Amino acid sequence: MHNPPDLSDKATAQSYLVAQRAIHRACQRYRWYDCNWLRKYSAAKELIEKLRPERLSNFIETIEPLRTGGSFTTRELRSAFDKRKLIEIRDAIKHHPIGNSSSYEKEKFGRVIVHDLPPLVDLQRDIESEISTIVGEEIESSYNFLSLYSNLGVCEPHMDSPIAKWTFDVCIEQSKVWPLYLSQVVDWPETFAGSADNWRSDIVDDPNLTFTAYNLEPGDAVVFSGSSQWHYREPLSQAGPDDFCNLLFFHFLPRGTREIARAGNWPRLFAVPELEWIVSAAALQSASS
Repeated sequence: MHNPPDLSDKATAQSYLVAQRAIHRACQRYRWYDCNWLRKYSAAKELIEKLRPERLSNFIETIEPLRTGGSFTTRELRSAFDKRKLIEIRDAIKHHPIGNSSSYEKEKFGRVIVHDLPPLVDLQRDIESEISTIVGEEIESSYNFLSLYSNLGVCEPHMDSPIAKWTFDVCIEQSKVWPLYLSQVVDWPETFAGSADNWRSDIVDDPNLTFTAYNLEPGDAVVFSGSSQWHYREPLSQAGPDDFCNLLFFHFLPRGTREIARAGNWPRLFAVPELEWIVSAAALQSASS
């Protein structure tokens, strides 16, 4: 169903219209970085409810392990990486060609990113047991990336895709402390009603959210649920041309949930072929969807 269906069939045309309306509503409601997974989930629920209502409860229950329980609280880890480990990672950064990072990342976020360097993949696997203990469930590595921010660094309010349900965020090197603001664990914002122009302040100033600042020094880390905790960083304060902040993100998801976390698998897993219109929609594509 990657191509538009034959709309000469009335039933197919009506189903396709349901999908397009669901996609439009999801795009209007969710506007933050990395929201495409939630857009797909919301649109998929709407489509299933209208076309295959008998399968809706199974869809919701199957996705449930990707949610985060309200009892989890952020864990700060001082000196999570010692000086030797930091030197190893800094050397890996120096010796890796980083000039091919997308212009989108440089212009939108003021950063260069490097995904899944082999030594960091090994390091991520080594800490899986520790992260499982901290978050209270068995997890597996999802992906990792170095985020090398310049003095133009931007990290707007957002939640992550559940493919990154759990995050180990460690500071590698910086010119000055760049606070990370984290909310408490909340439900997925499926009914988010922020305005098109002011959605950022609608999140940050929400009286129901409590944001805590975490000031990480090199080697310090924080473990949080990026898919259920709003998080952001203010622009670097009075940043000069030489200011920077290099961060490493290890992302994890519950063990055994990788298949359901990938929206592209939903048409097959839930036997709703019309979901292909949702998961392959051009408006809902991103690297983490």
